[in-house]
Amino acid sequence: MKKTIFIAIAVLIACGLTLTSGVIQGQLSNRWGPPPAMITAAEQLKGVPSHFGSWRITSEDDVDELTRHMLQLAGYVNRSYVDEETGQVVHVAVLLGPAGRISVHTPEVCFSSREYNQMDPRKRVTVKADKNAEEYGELWQLTFRSRDVSRHQLCVYYGWSRGGRWSASESARWEYAGSPYLYKIQLAARVPPGKTAEEFDPCKKFLVDFLPVLKPHLQAPR
Repeated sequence: MKKTIFIAIAVLIACGLTLTSGVIQGQLSNRWGPPPAMITAAEQLKGVPSHFGSWRITSEDDVDELTRHMLQLAGYVNRSYVDEETGQVVHVAVLLGPAGRISVHTPEVCFSSREYNQMDPRKRVTVKADKNAEEYGELWQLTFRSRDVSRHQLCVYYGWSRGGRWSASESARWEYAGSPYLYKIQLAARVPPGKTAEEFDPCKKFLVDFLPVLKPHLQAPR
């Protein structure tokens, strides 16, 4: 189970991208190194807890050097957590880098170009603890099915943030074009055989528990 999730996330963050040329490209891609504010934000991201609520970290993985260079990552969290009450596993990646690089990666392209088929159109999901609770933002949610003999499904969520509320942007590349850096969150959980994504989706509970503890470790550009 965990191997499949690792592969899926690795495919997502390793997909190709294109940027415009010239000075603007250099600034957006940190050609001359990350600015001090981004370095500070990266240090802050290191404090994301390994245990919160009923969730406990089971693995923490590096992002390979080629991908780090391609995305110009200043910082990241790339982990799997297990719910000690249910045994459900969720993989989460939080990426920090220049907006021009981080904004163009979507699982619709990356997953579907490899070993998965997209099962349904993406839809916006509002994340909050309950009906009257504070909203943490909106994320895109969609489901993929593998092309191998297992035909397993993956629940996937993703979205972007400048350090505050999360957004399911229609066009993140243009919306965040002026931002000095950008965060992206990506979650994936494998659906057990015989279940559907509607019946089994641990990502929902994970987000409600994770986003509040992640928030103090995000830094909005000044």
